[in-house]
Amino acid sequence: MMYGIWIEFIDYLILLALFILVFIRGSFTALHRIYLLFHLFMLNWPLGQTVLYMAETPEYRLYILKIMYICLSMLGFGWYVFSVFLTGRSYILTKKHLPLAVLPSLLTAAIIVWNPNGMFVEGTGARLMESRYGPLFWLLVVVLLGYMARAIQLMLRTLRDPECTPHLRKQVQMAQRGLILFVMFGVADITINVIFRSNGMVVPGLLSMGMTLSGLYFVIAIRRNRLFDLIEIAQQDVINSMTTGIVVMNDEGIVADINRAMRPIVPFRVGDRFDMRAMLRSMRAVAEQTELFIEWHEAKAQERLEIEVLVPASGQARRHVVIVSAPIEAKKHQSTGRVITVQDVTDYRMLLEATRRQNETLQIQNKELLMMQEELSTANRKLEQMAVTDGLTGCFNRRYLMGKIESELPKLAEHHASFAIMLFDIDLFKKVNDTFGHLAGDAVLVRTAQKIQELIGPHDILARYGGEEFTVFMPNVTSEHAANMAEKIRDEIARNEVVISEQHLVGSHHKSEPMSTLALLNGKKLAVTVSMGVVVEHKLKPSKMMDPANYLRQLLAVADEALYEAKNAGRNQVICREAKWEADEA
Repeated sequence: MMYGIWIEFIDYLILLALFILVFIRGSFTALHRIYLLFHLFMLNWPLGQTVLYMAETPEYRLYILKIMYICLSMLGFGWYVFSVFLTGRSYILTKKHLPLAVLPSLLTAAIIVWNPNGMFVEGTGARLMESRYGPLFWLLVVVLLGYMARAIQLMLRTLRDPECTPHLRKQVQMAQRGLILFVMFGVADITINVIFRSNGMVVPGLLSMGMTLSGLYFVIAIRRNRLFDLIEIAQQDVINSMTTGIVVMNDEGIVADINRAMRPIVPFRVGDRFDMRAMLRSMRAVAEQTELFIEWHEAKAQERLEIEVLVPASGQARRHVVIVSAPIEAKKHQSTGRVITVQDVTDYRMLLEATRRQNETLQIQNKELLMMQEELSTANRKLEQMAVTDGLTGCFNRRYLMGKIESELPKLAEHHASFAIMLFDIDLFKKVNDTFGHLAGDAVLVRTAQKIQELIGPHDILARYGGEEFTVFMPNVTSEHAANMAEKIRDEIARNEVVISEQHLVGSHHKSEPMSTLALLNGKKLAVTVSMGVVVEHKLKPSKMMDPANYLRQLLAVADEALYEAKNAGRNQVICREAKWEADEA
């Protein structure tokens, strides 16, 4: 059966190619070294099968067969160790556990070499299935199955772990499939070619095929696990690529490692005793409490020590450097050494200083902006006030009054409420200006507005309607209340005395134009009267609010008619009228 030798040889070539791939492309870290070791054991099986086909003498064939089975016995231990490292449980391989773990493989290998009375194998043929196996052969099978069962158990435990990452889960699943494939092919090989070989059925290369497939799965798993394998190398690369200088020393103060950035700074090498004082002296470092820092460092303080020093630099100002001395804690908070770091923080300090100055500038600018905002807010309030108030009297102006009444009328109509509008002006005000001057007239207007404001309610609105005319809008009042308020205002204004100062009388003509209706009391006090027209709406209906502006114009027209009626009746009178409504025919 020449095809058998070709099957074994092809399996050997595939395993050899996988070995070369891992050897060339892989970094030789723990997991790679373990895999290459047991891959060599797998590689010897198809190679031994191939050589066994070509061997002629029985002694030579027995020698090759023993080598093959010794490699197979060590293969179980290799799978177990590979699974331990793959699942991240390398901590279980302690100095006590490792000899116990490898002992079954070593004992099986010793039995294979000894082969007492042919109890392992006897009568080797040109092919492995032609050999006769003794009871010790089954010891090898049990040992291999035990190792593989333990490896599968570790993998299953990792897969059930809720903290297992998706990346590690895929790697373990891949390796587990490879191991299960090998077990299946191995059991099939023993069943067909050993247990039932008397039936004449022979299938060559089953175990070699299982090794090849499991090798493929293991290589895929180990290639996907590069990060896991390269942790140690990556850590060293990261440390050497850092700009921070790092010195690692043991508990006796002996330097264990120095990264690339630290080598130009410290006058020490690996194996030298670290001296903090000598390092600071070589750096020409200057700082307060340097002696205290050195004292605490040499006392092996269990807390983290830190000091910032100034170091001279060529061609520029001194650099700010932070030196940290921190303990390396092992189990139970026991210190096993210290880590010294030296970091240049000049740029950081400059950035902090620039940030501080910028913050101060921003605070000043912010205060200026707040002041400007307050000034603008005050100016806006003044502008808003000026837009709605009369500059002389301080009460609202006509534009505000008209807009306010137009907006209030629909609200009053919703509740069928009542309201009143008073329209009045100062009697003979032109003679006041002509007799006493415009300044005196202004004083009369101001004092009259003040008196009215004192008399009306908080919800009533007083506005200067124009010239010497004033208007009061009184919502939610009856006609009786409106009439009483109008009479009260008229009476109070008539009794109100406006003080006329010497400045008000400058340029006046009161001596040449005596007035019968104006009273100059006590020489410098002036009393005036008002005529008033009042219009009252007893029950404002929503139907009148189709055009609030037109309705308001009609109300003011009624009030104006009442006002002129009061003037024609002799002035200093109040005339009240009911509201009239005529819809525009247009």
